[in-house]
Amino acid sequence: MSRELLKLIFLILFISNLHSQTERKKFLFVGHAYGSHQVQDNNLDPLFLKFHKENKSMYDKVVLGGDFIYDCNNDEELKNLHNFYKKNDISFVIGNHDNCQKLFDLTETNIDRENYYERVDKNLIFYLNTSKEDSQQIKSVVGYIDQVIEKESPNNIIIFTHQLIFSESDWYVRTNSRKYYSYGNKIYQEIYKKYYKSEEQFYFISGDIGAFRYIPYAFYDKDINFNFFASGIGNGKNTLGLLIDLGNTINFRFIDLKTAELYSSNKFSKIKVQIYQLPKLILYNLKKNYLLSLSILVTLILVYLYINRLKKNDA
Repeated sequence: MSRELLKLIFLILFISNLHSQTERKKFLFVGHAYGSHQVQDNNLDPLFLKFHKENKSMYDKVVLGGDFIYDCNNDEELKNLHNFYKKNDISFVIGNHDNCQKLFDLTETNIDRENYYERVDKNLIFYLNTSKEDSQQIKSVVGYIDQVIEKESPNNIIIFTHQLIFSESDWYVRTNSRKYYSYGNKIYQEIYKKYYKSEEQFYFISGDIGAFRYIPYAFYDKDINFNFFASGIGNGKNTLGLLIDLGNTINFRFIDLKTAELYSSNKFSKIKVQIYQLPKLILYNLKKNYLLSLSILVTLILVYLYINRLKKNDA
């Protein structure tokens, strides 16, 4: 075989291998990143900042899952956020606390781009602001999602939001609050109608959990081609983020921001989370509806006494 032919074969194999390589990126998702409600430190959560300083080589980008600002009127907090934003590759979605014009001005994000996307290999990634109440905008947002999906023809679609738009009740997943959930749930319903059982894999990733004790701090569920993840910090004990490895396939693992220990998503499956949240959720609803609960309890006691009386009379 001539030397020229060997060179040609080598070039063909080299170029073919070069084009076949998959673009890979790793994202770290952190929900409720300002941390504890009890500690107003005018900054992102100190534990998260320490983790990021020591482990930022583990990922390419940080995605802040809403509520990374405690008070939009706190200039010192906004300044600290701006410094962090300038020094790192950051994307974010808007939460209850971050829903202000000052944030868009600070991060040089045009208000028209509060819903935006990027592409990594065959993965389409949406960042949506669902901290809204205007139902007239739902059709526009869903139309935007449809248009981008048609244009990009991805295999996998990731949708980052603050609200767990797939959770229509605390009995499914208990969240930090239920503010703006009507808007987010309606967007999810429209996505479900069109794309459930479609060829594309959907991954919904949200950050509105973990702020208080006995509210779930990590969550995973799957339904056919719809995959659901959530994580959030702030309760002072559990500090999990979500590490997302993007390539031709997507890998998800929860990561402890104290120890950098990795956990399988199945550790926080729906049934395990629902068992975890059930006692506090029952107590919360009893307290919230104490008059109804008291009435039911009194009725049960009266029925019990009445049945016992009938048994005595029969004897």
